[in-house]
Amino acid sequence: MRSGLVFASTYSFTSSVGLIAYMMLLATLVHPAIAVTFALVFNASLFYQVWQWTESILRSGTLSVSSHIFHYLFLIFPIVHVSDDKISPILGSLHVPPSSWRYPAYSAGYYLVLSLFCYTAALLALERRKHM
Repeated sequence: MRSGLVFASTYSFTSSVGLIAYMMLLATLVHPAIAVTFALVFNASLFYQVWQWTESILRSGTLSVSSHIFHYLFLIFPIVHVSDDKISPILGSLHVPPSSWRYPAYSAGYYLVLSLFCYTAALLALERRKHM
C-alpha cells in the first residue's frame, strides 16, 4: 500500500513538473489566460484522436495529407500523462508490481527533457522580446 502511494505521488509530481514547464513556455510567449486556454484545447490527446480519425478515413481512400499533419502535431505537443494506459490500473488499485517502477522513471526522463526544452525556448523568447 505504501509503495502504491509513493508510486502515485512520484508519477503525479513528474507530470506536474512537465505541465508547469509547458505552461511557463506558453505564458512567456502569450498572455497567461490565452496560454491556459491553448493548453486545455490543443493537447496531444486531441491530435492523437484526430490522427486516428484521419487514418480511418485514409483507409477508405481520402485525406492522405491531413493524416501526416495531425501525426506530426501529435508528436510536437507535449503529453500530459505519459504511459497513462499502463499506470491508471496501478493508480486505481495502489498495488505496484516490481516491473512497473520503470514507468515513473520513463515519465521523469520525458518531463526532464520537456522541461529543459521549455526553459531554453522561454529564455530565447525573452531575449528576443523588447523590454521597456
